[in-house]
Amino acid sequence: MLKKQDLMLRKQDEISGKIDKMLEKQDETVKAIREEGRKTREKISSSAK
Repeated sequence: MLKKQDLMLRKQDEISGKIDKMLEKQDETVKAIREEGRKTREKISSSAK
């Protein structure tokens, strides 16, 4: 009985770890997109002058 719970908890920890990694990747992607947007805005504003 205890062993089964232990396995389930370990599985949950693994899943949590995977989700954390996915969220980190998503954060990096969002940062890259924002940076790209900022560069584009700077180009537009500098070419408008």
